[in-house]
Amino acid sequence: MVIIRELDIKQKYFYVWLKYVNGFDLTEHCAKCLLGAYEKRINRNTFEYRNIELQPSRYYYFCTVNSYPTNIHLAFEEAEGETVEIEDDRYRIVIDNARQIKFDASRIDPALPGATKKVFNTCRNWQFANWIKTGEKGGQGG
Repeated sequence: MVIIRELDIKQKYFYVWLKYVNGFDLTEHCAKCLLGAYEKRINRNTFEYRNIELQPSRYYYFCTVNSYPTNIHLAFEEAEGETVEIEDDRYRIVIDNARQIKFDASRIDPALPGATKKVFNTCRNWQFANWIKTGEKGGQGG
């Protein structure tokens, strides 16, 4: 079971969410391109979380939105016995039984209509959706 042992958000954001990602829609960008339910306990009004047991999911995506350089984008998947631990000036997070998925724009399919549109190709949610599309065929993303 994936457990967010600690999550401390160090500044206020317009949006704060965690999504259980079970698919993607590359005709959309931002949160709409990642298909799945939101974790209702994580929101923009709470800054500290402890021991949140997450539901089983193919992938998980934690996101905050304020300004492009300060936004947080963390994709991860279940990995029994592993731990994700990140701390910087924006947040600290410790997730048990999870592995971070690193992704970038390198897996964007250039044939997609959104690939040439800045609103799509700079969207980290959409970049992760493209990772899912290619990652499942090509193994672990990087």
